[in-house]
Amino acid sequence: MQHREAMFDLSTAPDARRLVYPIRLKDGTRFPSDAKKTQQQDMKEWNVSSPAFEQTPAYAGFEKQVGTVAEELAAKLELVPDWRPDFPVLRPDPEPLHRADVPRL
Repeated sequence: MQHREAMFDLSTAPDARRLVYPIRLKDGTRFPSDAKKTQQQDMKEWNVSSPAFEQTPAYAGFEKQVGTVAEELAAKLELVPDWRPDFPVLRPDPEPLHRADVPRL
């Protein structure tokens, strides 16, 4: 997406015109420098992997925040450039397979 932003000179545009929508799930200190400069949706409060999270009162806040994100993204759809066949498609190299160690008794 960053390469597509560069094609339209959006990489320095106000956040409303950007194609990247950063969501912070942890502290954000390891974000790339350009991501740190953008407005980020802070979702740290709801970064919980336990299935039991859905049964907590905090889950209602999570659902409300997801709705806010959806509304913000929907509002940006009018600003998104039309698809072009020359958009760059970058595929990362696959990570090496990790062998899980089997515990020995």
